[in-house]
Amino acid sequence: MKTAVIADIHGNLPALNAVLADARGCGVERYILAGDYIFDLPWSNEVTETVRSLEGATAVRGNKEGYLPKFLSGDRSGWTFDQFGAMYQTIRELKPDNAEYLLSLPESAAVILPSGGTVYVTHWFPGFRDGGKLAAQSAQLYREASQNPSYDREAFLRHVHEFLRRDYVVNALSGVDAEVIVFGHTHLQWHGACGGRLVLNPGSCGQPLDGDNRAAYTLLTDAPDGITAEERRVCYDVEAVIAETERSEIYRQGRAWIELVLAALRSGLDTFGSFFELCERLANERGQSGIPYSNEVWNLAFETAQRGK
Repeated sequence: MKTAVIADIHGNLPALNAVLADARGCGVERYILAGDYIFDLPWSNEVTETVRSLEGATAVRGNKEGYLPKFLSGDRSGWTFDQFGAMYQTIRELKPDNAEYLLSLPESAAVILPSGGTVYVTHWFPGFRDGGKLAAQSAQLYREASQNPSYDREAFLRHVHEFLRRDYVVNALSGVDAEVIVFGHTHLQWHGACGGRLVLNPGSCGQPLDGDNRAAYTLLTDAPDGITAEERRVCYDVEAVIAETERSEIYRQGRAWIELVLAALRSGLDTFGSFFELCERLANERGQSGIPYSNEVWNLAFETAQRGK
């Protein structure tokens, strides 16, 4: 049996449709979805409805869905931060039945394969934050490392294998009784072995940040001789997505954030880390605390970043 493992769609319906078409062409019979379906791009309803309609799908929630209880609380008097303008608009547009579905998703799930093996899926393991930083853990660190011309895929995979040997990673995974462990969140596609188990991040379907802007997912094949993973990348019309997003109300309500998203769509690299470092510096200069940043700091950071292009 073949299973498509998909994560981090972030409202990018055209990317999801391209991945699903590729998966169907590969003979996929079931789907595992590792969270972050909504926000950033203007198709959160359509993405949610597509996920809901998939037969043989197991879905868990990501950190983006984790924001919903706060934003759906009914008190919108605090919806004044330009930093969250795109999120506010997404919530305004989100249909009640889609919100209810997303709120119902579990943090983790176990999928039993025909072979009897188990796939454990969650969006992220908090314990992964405990140790030293490697490019396998962070899209910002990946971008920094990739500035070195000698940093190629092989160098990245060495970081992955080092990451999987770290004590804090082994400890974070030690309580999971499964042959395959799936998570997303970093938008970096890879797979490797840890403690005799297959561990994989399918990368981001809707917003890849590993230097390749094609939509990412991973194909799991459950066969008599074992479980294998195949990383796949799928082309779609990125420029058409950007053009339509620029015409959306989400763009108008949250331009600074969405411009970062669109730059990431084009480059396939993180644009957010350096922007937040700029925000932090500007806030400190004004004696202000960090997130959420004041509208003064947020908009000044955006103007400064635009001038630096």
